[in-house]
Amino acid sequence: MIRSVRLNPQSELPWTAADAVPLAARPAALWSWLTDSGSLTQRLREHAGTSFRLHVLAEQREPLRHTDAMRMQVAVDQQALIREVRLDADGHAAIHAVTVLPASTLSQHPELATLGARPLGEALFERADVARAPFEVACLGPSHPLAARALAAAGEQRARLWARRSVVRVAGQPLLIHECFLFASTLPGAGDGP
Repeated sequence: MIRSVRLNPQSELPWTAADAVPLAARPAALWSWLTDSGSLTQRLREHAGTSFRLHVLAEQREPLRHTDAMRMQVAVDQQALIREVRLDADGHAAIHAVTVLPASTLSQHPELATLGARPLGEALFERADVARAPFEVACLGPSHPLAARALAAAGEQRARLWARRSVVRVAGQPLLIHECFLFASTLPGAGDGP
């Protein structure tokens, strides 16, 4: 059964299946970005043209968090590569992404650990063996760890940020992608209010 969620336009929303968010609570202009199952990198490139930039903010190995391991259905007693990037369009921070790549996935797909400045979306969407689970979305307050990282990296302050996350499987091996949408109303078809 899908749980219905009520949301005041100024409220935070915990991680919720995208299809369970009531129409009135959805940020109308941003919703197509939050639920686009295609390549977000490609969509942003199409909008931004030559102004598109990817900034690798961090790549580090750390113990896999229990909650992330459970979401990906992998053993928790392993390391993970945490890749943090910011995608810019038209000179503005647009998307802040944090990808969790478990060691068990990297052992089967070591090329994912050496992307450098290449967008993960490009590497994934050129493959035929990639499957994405349904999106969860959230409206995060500035104290949420993911929102705090995104806002700090962009040098911005906001009352809330919309974000999405999903598990992506490459030949059956999972990785977890979190994406915070920073652009609010700077791109056509994007806004931060319902």
